[in-house]
Amino acid sequence: MSYLIIFDIKKSDNATRLKVNRYLRKLDAEMLQQSVWQLDGLNDLRDLAMLIKSSGSKALILRKEIVSDDIPMSCQKSPTT
Repeated sequence: MSYLIIFDIKKSDNATRLKVNRYLRKLDAEMLQQSVWQLDGLNDLRDLAMLIKSSGSKALILRKEIVSDDIPMSCQKSPTT
């Protein structure tokens, strides 16, 4: 089972940001966006969320569930120029 962690660390808190990024890389987490990472280890993410929250920042852990990856071409929007 894959999980996502989404966090918002205060811009002024570089120390926590550095700890979080190093920890995620050490765990081989996959960065989906700058503050959105994917990992299979729920307990590791819980520890990380506690670290983030203890610094006064925000963190959410979500279970990743793909609802559908089969979208018919007729339903997809074409890019506008």
